[in-house]
Amino acid sequence: MDNQLRLGDADGSDARVLIVALDRALATVPLSTVDVDTRAGIVRSIIRRLADLGLDGESLIRYGMAPRAALPLLVKLVGSAEDKAVDLASWRSVLSIPAAALDADPDLATDALITSVHRIDSWVIAAPLSEVLNFTAPSATSLSRYVIDNQSRTTISLPYIWLWLRCTQDDLTRWPTEALHLEYRWQNDLEEAPFPAAVLEHDGPNSTVLNEQIAYRASTSSASDEGEDSLFWQLQDTAVSFLSRERYDEASALFEFHSKHHPKDARSLNNLGFCKLPIDPATSLDLLERAESAGYSPLLINVYNQCCCLIRLNRLAEALDRAEFFWQRESDPDQIRGGYIWVEQEAGWDLVAHDLIDEALARLMADAARALGRSDRADRWESRAEAITESYESTDSTSLVVDD
Repeated sequence: MDNQLRLGDADGSDARVLIVALDRALATVPLSTVDVDTRAGIVRSIIRRLADLGLDGESLIRYGMAPRAALPLLVKLVGSAEDKAVDLASWRSVLSIPAAALDADPDLATDALITSVHRIDSWVIAAPLSEVLNFTAPSATSLSRYVIDNQSRTTISLPYIWLWLRCTQDDLTRWPTEALHLEYRWQNDLEEAPFPAAVLEHDGPNSTVLNEQIAYRASTSSASDEGEDSLFWQLQDTAVSFLSRERYDEASALFEFHSKHHPKDARSLNNLGFCKLPIDPATSLDLLERAESAGYSPLLINVYNQCCCLIRLNRLAEALDRAEFFWQRESDPDQIRGGYIWVEQEAGWDLVAHDLIDEALARLMADAARALGRSDRADRWESRAEAITESYESTDSTSLVVDD
């Protein structure tokens, strides 16, 4: 998984710190009724503190962060037939989703879930906040009314979506185009601030990067559906949380769901393979190769994971050959080099955020070469790894001097 996964940290203004905390709380998938109550308590506490800064936190949740607040429910509907924290039977009934979950009729259930996303968001926007925080299923009549009442959401929602993203998401490729335009207008004094000054103290995105992203969107005729992309990124964020806690089956279920609805999506195939790597390297390798054939980028991350699978399958020579071919013919220095990868430790494979995956690949291959008794190839890969480290440290030191 690439580094587009990373949310912004909690540095900056008080408002940004609170909104980042709110984002993390809403995205938490509760495992018990105690977790539901704890999550609700945290959210209500943050709402009170945001009010002190002049921001209506409840409106921020409803109009800007509805997909975030709905995410735990969607995750549970994807992955479980029963659940200790949420009454999924009632939700499946009101959403007309097959009771036996995805494995009963995968195509029918997947279509029903995708269709339900807008209805669940509408529920977050219009239902009593206590019901939203407790995942209380509405009646069919109430849900229908919420959907009808949600017809004018775009105009009301945009400022709140913009505020949420500028506080939590540094990667502008994940912003909807309308939010980019609002940021541009605000930065250039073309529009009055929609929120109090204390809420907008955080600088937000660099203007050059912002302008480049707007220009790219304007010149790209094959832009992907932004609503579908938003769902993908939300599922990806949750999958990382699951993987970090070794909940591999639940993480895999998210992309099995997404892949069924988007069977040719290279990102979905790649991420499904990534989730399965610690528990089923053979299936993982097949999925990663299919993602490569479908055009997954950045290829570096995909190849690193392929090599991990080959090593787990005791196919070390193939791993060396695959990595060498990539290094000689496919490596692109302009591609993303950082992201989440699996790193082998004594106790198993750990999920790690790594800034230099090309270095990690080189060291992984050096170990594989040594295991095969190929000291010549091990020395070559070690030399490559050291060169990357030295280059990175040199560049980093230079930037520190300039910044100072």
